[in-house]
Amino acid sequence: MVAVTGAWNMGKYMDDRTTYLLACKLSDNFESSEKPTIIAIGDVDQWRQNFGGKQGHKDLHFSDLASICAETLHMIKPDLVVSPVVTPSFDCIDVGALLASSGFRGSYRALSANLPNPSIIRREVRNYFPRLDFDICEIHGSGVRIM
Repeated sequence: MVAVTGAWNMGKYMDDRTTYLLACKLSDNFESSEKPTIIAIGDVDQWRQNFGGKQGHKDLHFSDLASICAETLHMIKPDLVVSPVVTPSFDCIDVGALLASSGFRGSYRALSANLPNPSIIRREVRNYFPRLDFDICEIHGSGVRIM
């Protein structure tokens, strides 16, 4: 388990700035000698507006969902994919379906701040995609628990 601390956006939807910053923190706090390769899925236009298109970490790739396919996953070879649990344009079921159909073998973590019962979503995604290493990262004001 990796614990990440900091102040996080607690709005209805995880914004792309929070997704990006959390992915950077995950990379910085990864408990191994090698940094993981991470794909953070969200709104690329919003990310460019917030960060001027700067990648931040060489092993962190920010992408919209439509740009992710089996070829992209094969080329980047991510260890970890992160996205919000739900956005106005996609949810973790959509991401899980794409990853499972593409043969992704890394970990997928969906980020959320305000789920009343995350175990329902966790169970549903795991039921649909039993071979996908999936969990929800719950953000609680001052920190994140990554399972």
